[in-house]
Amino acid sequence: MDIDLELQEKEIFREVIWEGNFEQIAIWTDGEWSVKDSIHYEHRSKEEQPIYVIQQSNIFDGDFSEERIDFLITQIENLLNSKKSLMITSKSIVPDDILTV
Repeated sequence: MDIDLELQEKEIFREVIWEGNFEQIAIWTDGEWSVKDSIHYEHRSKEEQPIYVIQQSNIFDGDFSEERIDFLITQIENLLNSKKSLMITSKSIVPDDILTV
């Protein structure tokens, strides 16, 4: 049985992105995310490194909308599931310009 990974707490994620009150958001292998420099990030980063980091400067480029946030979430979920496959195949991917490894 193949289970697709999803970004966790999507509504809260949308709010955080919309408000823009962050510099970086870390995305973890299981779909969890945390604002860098938060307590959750500090605890989680002791166990593992995030697989992607979203830079605020890459999101707010003059083309910012709810549709852009939805597109970002779709990209993250696609990359999470690609990453899941990569863990099995050991191949690498090149992330979109919004996400950095």
